[in-house]
Amino acid sequence: MDMINSGRSRLHDGARYAAGSFMNPLTNAIGEQRRLVDSLSAVSKARVEECKHMMAWSKSQTDDLGDVLLKLNLLIRKISDYELRFGSQYEDFREKIKVLRTRDDTLCEMGRFQNDIQTKLVEKGKSGFKAWLKKDAEETSSKKEPEVDPELVQYKRQLIKSAYAEQLDAVVELGKKMQIIGEHGKHLLEHIDLSRDVHPYTDGK
Repeated sequence: MDMINSGRSRLHDGARYAAGSFMNPLTNAIGEQRRLVDSLSAVSKARVEECKHMMAWSKSQTDDLGDVLLKLNLLIRKISDYELRFGSQYEDFREKIKVLRTRDDTLCEMGRFQNDIQTKLVEKGKSGFKAWLKKDAEETSSKKEPEVDPELVQYKRQLIKSAYAEQLDAVVELGKKMQIIGEHGKHLLEHIDLSRDVHPYTDGK
């Protein structure tokens, strides 16, 4: 039974892989955008944890070093808030691209074709699937090319321009905030006193 289930699992995985190669690039882009949003969230959480540990370590350092480390990591931790905001803005951008995919009939047809591919590969096996795919390609090539919808084309122009304008505004906003943190952080580093004569630890001797 385990061998049968394993075989079915591999067959379904193969179907998804084969179907993926026929997916529209826009669908693939939307998938990668989802991964990017998740990555931003993961990086933000890791940054908070890193700063927490550095602030804990700063308590055991000399006054000047400990004070600067504490303030510096409180400052750097703000980056996490900015990253989360940028991630939220990027998610809005992603939603607009998803709307574009929904509106485009050719992309909807591509989605249906993807589902057909997965189903046929499971039903017919590798050899039968190739024959079906060849037949489908011949039938598709004989069909009349659909007429371009001027209204849809204009809609694409407007949506893409609007979506990317908002996304680039978010990039500029994030860049300005990061620059402020970087400049203030460098100013804090000036308070670490390198002129002190620090004697080596002698274990009380």
